[in-house]
Amino acid sequence: MQALAQLQGVSVPRLYERAVWAGDVQTASRVAEIHLELAGVRRLLGNAASNINQIARVANSTGEIQETEFRAAVAMVGRQVERINVLLAQLPGGEVS
Repeated sequence: MQALAQLQGVSVPRLYERAVWAGDVQTASRVAEIHLELAGVRRLLGNAASNINQIARVANSTGEIQETEFRAAVAMVGRQVERINVLLAQLPGGEVS
């Protein structure tokens, strides 16, 4: 248990708490993995938001939209939203509607 708790960066009591809420240690471990993946998705969405803001600034100052960059940023947001849906579906009781 100590090794698993260390791997997840939590104390053994916190690992047990997660296991109680999740139903078992394996599910708690998977929930922790999903949490880390969602943190990565959040970071990528923040990057996309920054890119879209930069594109908007250029569009506001020049009157022209950088179409290639805009389409790439929007596509990346779409991919991350899909990734969120996949991860949510993997959570216990994670029906995505």
